[in-house]
Amino acid sequence: MIQVLFFACHERIHQMLLDDLILIGSHRVTCSLFKDWDYLATLRPKTKATSTTIPSLRLDNVLKAMLNISRADCQQYILRGMVRVNQEEVTKRHFIINEKDIISVRGRGKYKVETIGNASKKEEYG
Repeated sequence: MIQVLFFACHERIHQMLLDDLILIGSHRVTCSLFKDWDYLATLRPKTKATSTTIPSLRLDNVLKAMLNISRADCQQYILRGMVRVNQEEVTKRHFIINEKDIISVRGRGKYKVETIGNASKKEEYG
């Protein structure tokens, strides 16, 4: 799968990046000078909105709903340090999620909690 990454740099170092940047991690990269800023402004990340009801706002419950996997699997992602909330690693499954939090799971994607509804009589959120 070919992925494209755009980034900006200061004009004083752009030639060094073009000449010398060939690997990021173990991935081979090709650099080129990009001048079509109008095209860049049209790019948007792929998103999908979903709505669900969860028993609590704990990280493991939110991940279970987002990833559609078991809570035990979610807890393993968390305990192994594979989950970040707002770019900070979280290793506690009882971490409470808030509106506008951005949750990243290594190898699974990035998710944004847009809104949190009111709790039901059973203390479920939806």
